[in-house]
Amino acid sequence: INTEKATSSSVVHVLCSTPRMVQVLRTHLTGADLEVREVEMNGKESDELRNAEVLIAEPSLVVPFLNDMPKLKWMQGTWAGVDKVLHHFKSQGKNLPFVLTRLGGQFSTEMAEYVIANILANERHLFTLHQRQAERTWAHAEFKGSTRPLSSLTVGVLGVGDIGSEVARCCKQFNMTVVGVGFRARSERLQFFDEYRDVSGLDYMLTCSDYVVSVLPSTQHTRGLLNGDILQHCSSKKSVFLNIGRGDVISSETIMRALKNEWISGAVLDCVENEPLPSDSPLWNYPGVRITPHISGTTVDSKAGEVISENVRRFSRGEKLLYVVDFNAGY
Repeated sequence: INTEKATSSSVVHVLCSTPRMVQVLRTHLTGADLEVREVEMNGKESDELRNAEVLIAEPSLVVPFLNDMPKLKWMQGTWAGVDKVLHHFKSQGKNLPFVLTRLGGQFSTEMAEYVIANILANERHLFTLHQRQAERTWAHAEFKGSTRPLSSLTVGVLGVGDIGSEVARCCKQFNMTVVGVGFRARSERLQFFDEYRDVSGLDYMLTCSDYVVSVLPSTQHTRGLLNGDILQHCSSKKSVFLNIGRGDVISSETIMRALKNEWISGAVLDCVENEPLPSDSPLWNYPGVRITPHISGTTVDSKAGEVISENVRRFSRGEKLLYVVDFNAGY
């Protein structure tokens, strides 16, 4: 499918749970001679979607209908990740039958702030201090001289795209050392990174990092990348592991084993391999684990509406779309 020469439908279907998305898109596309039509979740979605040529959709909502959308030319995802859509077709041995774009450039700031918040909270012992408050304990002696300046820390960032680069930029604002790892050899120096290694340098990054931040997407190259004993390389610094990318980069068993063996001193998990995390998962109360429900970066309708509307206008003019997904690469 030629993303630069695609022609547009006059109806843009929207299947999304994000509040006000339809209203925001209608506002942004005023005067564009397009109808923005909401697909209501009322049991009749398949009838509406069967005729859709242009669809703005939440990946998890659209997957059940993907095999019965013969007219679809282009789908714009409302998340940064579209792995659920890709997995649907790959599991059936099929190629992607339409142009797929993801929501890029929207989550970097929020997710970087999440990382900084957790580093600060850990270095300043805020969670333990809150416990001492609940115990009515004035723990001055316990914590006196126990903090490290952020400028003494090294942060390893696994994934150096938009989000990873923003994490690095924010860390540099506190004069931290930042080491990046990605899947491509790069000759040029990456802005905000003190060092960069391709994935063959993962062991090195784990060894030298006080905090290891994964922002990796879910692809055939990243799934299970941190499984096994590789986190043993973190044992010299007792790193804290943060996952804000996709949960299947590492298994729950690997995380718990790394904590039990004291290879890492903590794990901050905004994503896990199976979501939502089952209520009987031992991760919930495993020592050293902190869990948030995949909210380090969330879709904000007003911000997302700008990017999506720009892509709709580009599609209607037959221009190159933003954030087109490479089916083979997985992002």
